[in-house]
Amino acid sequence: MWSVTTKELSQKDKQRVGGLKCVKVDAKLKEITGSAFEMEADLVVLALGFLKQDMKEEKGIFLAGDLRLGPSLIVKALADGRGIAGIIDRFVKGE
Repeated sequence: MWSVTTKELSQKDKQRVGGLKCVKVDAKLKEITGSAFEMEADLVVLALGFLKQDMKEEKGIFLAGDLRLGPSLIVKALADGRGIAGIIDRFVKGE
């Protein structure tokens, strides 16, 4: 989905995400009035880019790319993301 910003995550219960509250944005990333909508979700993957945070991976929390490695080449971020995607897939399947 393009040109959308997430405003809020909703909860299914205390431990699970239920969905996203979003709004469409224009080319300058300004919110478009009246474009708010909600989507159901079981899993949310945030693509933040160039934000190195002091975050730790915990059960159900996965870091990849710039968030895990810091600003770097997109090739490294893509490779890291693909590796983490496999880990997420195994986690979701309960393996």
